[in-house]
Amino acid sequence: FNMTGVATKNIHALASGLPLVTTSEGLRGMHLPEGQDVVFVRDNATEFAQTVMLIQRNATMFHVAQARGLARGEDLADLVSLRQQVRLALGQ
Repeated sequence: FNMTGVATKNIHALASGLPLVTTSEGLRGMHLPEGQDVVFVRDNATEFAQTVMLIQRNATMFHVAQARGLARGEDLADLVSLRQQVRLALGQ
């Protein structure tokens, strides 16, 4: 996490075209609506691992997740950048 309260590695993954599997805590600060279809949220370790393997094995699922992530990742990266600039301007 940085001063924005967002795990920037998640945003970088999306903006790089990598499908993202994270936990509810990892989703914090990303401002995605409930029921969103951009990020796979799994709080159970077994389900988390199964989802990662499913994405790796299913090209269609990978490409759909990739496209959704790319579309949202750029917006989120801009938001993080803007927050950082505001904090710098305010001396925080």
